[in-house]
Amino acid sequence: MKTTEILDHWMQILKAGGRTEEYINKNYEIVYPFVESNPEPELDDLLEEAVRLTETASTRDVAKRRIQTFKQFCKIASKVDDDKSLWLTAVGMIETPTVGTTIQHVPSVKDVERVLANCVLARGRALYIAVLLMSDLGLRSGEVRGLKWDKVNLTVPSIDVVNAKGYKSRALPLGHSKRLLQAMLDRRAFYEESLKPIMLAPEPHYVTSNTDDGSPLGKACLSDNLLNISRKLGLDPTASPHSLRRHFATKMIEGGVDVFTIQKILGHSNIAMTWQYIQTAQTSIERMEAALRIGLTPT
Repeated sequence: MKTTEILDHWMQILKAGGRTEEYINKNYEIVYPFVESNPEPELDDLLEEAVRLTETASTRDVAKRRIQTFKQFCKIASKVDDDKSLWLTAVGMIETPTVGTTIQHVPSVKDVERVLANCVLARGRALYIAVLLMSDLGLRSGEVRGLKWDKVNLTVPSIDVVNAKGYKSRALPLGHSKRLLQAMLDRRAFYEESLKPIMLAPEPHYVTSNTDDGSPLGKACLSDNLLNISRKLGLDPTASPHSLRRHFATKMIEGGVDVFTIQKILGHSNIAMTWQYIQTAQTSIERMEAALRIGLTPT
């Protein structure tokens, strides 16, 4: 079923339930932009939209309202669409923001350097590799955790990135970042010498695996470690793996890379999502230029 049909069905349910026109319109306005550009979404599309709704909100309260509405839409979709698991998986993965905190910002180059310096010795450098793949290559958290060695080519430095649902892959070079390439070479050597001999799971193994059962760096482990390091360094308390992906996108935008190339690198299914990154970066640049014109330091 097309998302437009699902949205119409939901609106009918709200009307039948006696909801006010104002309430119905607010829900419609939150969901419609996504529906318009994603008639048959994939899981990554749903998760990206949740991030966009959160990070473009003016306050955490507004973000909470948006996410609750979007999750309700997904729940309705799970009842009427053939691919019920898609929508239920999204509902389970999308987190509702905590009331009262601020929206996360894109970390600066200096912030990322400080985070990396604190990741070097953590979990046999698995965390260090994970942060680099997001900050220097723009991978999603799930793509980093799902990356296996058979998708890594260190001779002609590149990786084949496969999204969470197992398709829509994209090939990305590693040579542009010397520190990322060197880290991958070091990680491969560590894997061959210390990890591969004790692995019980069949090959190919995950790049971020540090255990004999072959399991990758866990989602919670990645998020919690990044958050703890950020707090330790006095950085943004809302730091997340996705903020590193935004950091990478912002660097490309500020470097003059065109929107279509950025879309391909990030693996966005539609250009509308890429434009959200550009608008965020442009706002940051405009604020800095304005501050410099009047001799102030931007905050």
